[in-house]
Amino acid sequence: MTAADKEAPDARIEDYMSGLAWELDNDEGVGMWTIVPMAGYFGLCGGARVDFMRRAIHILLAHGAIAVEPGGDGKRGWKPVFTLGETPHGVVESVIADWLESGGGDPPWDSVWFKLPGTFKLAE
Repeated sequence: MTAADKEAPDARIEDYMSGLAWELDNDEGVGMWTIVPMAGYFGLCGGARVDFMRRAIHILLAHGAIAVEPGGDGKRGWKPVFTLGETPHGVVESVIADWLESGGGDPPWDSVWFKLPGTFKLAE
């Protein structure tokens, strides 16, 4: 973390949040395994960390992303996670509850991701 990051963490957080839509459009999606460590990078813990995650997930869903996870069992592709909720708020709260239930640490790569429909191959 640079001196500028320490002096203006709110501005850096805003930069990160505004870049999430770009990540969806130009990368393979955004995984929880990248969101959670970013909260730590900004020095957030406890409720502030959860609020950061909540906001990030809401931004991704508002941009049209859906929650997916790797196909598993050696299958290539992704499968939508419909069990997380029927509304954006429900999805956000379910993802956070699952993260907290798993211990609240840095999630593995194969945890929940957010991807735009049509940008990923469904698991076979």
